[in-house]
Amino acid sequence: MKLNARQLRRKKPTKEERATIPRQPIYIILEDVLDTYNVGAIFRLAEAVAEMEKSSLLREAFGDHIFNKFIENKVKEWDLYRIHVTDFELKRYLPML
Repeated sequence: MKLNARQLRRKKPTKEERATIPRQPIYIILEDVLDTYNVGAIFRLAEAVAEMEKSSLLREAFGDHIFNKFIENKVKEWDLYRIHVTDFELKRYLPML
């Protein structure tokens, strides 16, 4: 059973139907990684959002309205994260002023 995004939105498949939907692996290829420590931090939210904006698959799966709101919310989330001053930064850099 193969369903496209529009069909999935129209009719939610049952547990049994979902079990028959073939899964595709996702591969992430990283270049110039010197250490595997905290590899997850390589993909920052801003970069992820920029890539998501290019995805016609996600736009089709979510629909225009939800897709646009999701991107808008993630941009706001990134901005809040980006401007947040941590305790470490306050303790380390405030005395330098």
